Amino acid sequence: MFELAFLISIVTALTEVVKRFGWVKKNYLPAVSLIFGMVASFTYVNAETIREKVMYGLIIGLSASGLFDQTKMITKKDEIPTNGK
Repeated sequence: MFELAFLISIVTALTEVVKRFGWVKKNYLPAVSLIFGMVASFTYVNAETIREKVMYGLIIGLSASGLFDQTKMITKKDEIPTNGK
């Protein structure tokens, strides 16, 4: 479990670097985090099957980007301004 916490912090830092340099739009940062999570999982996690590696990659990526931010972005609706009324 320690390796997952370490990988989550690394993926968070890498995503922050991508954000600061402006290499991708902010809308795509959760996807970048998921990609980094998958790469970290397939590279460093000792899992026996590909299914486990994918699961760990999702856990790492979603944890790094924040599961709340993922659901907020997906369920966000266009709001119409009411001009204070």
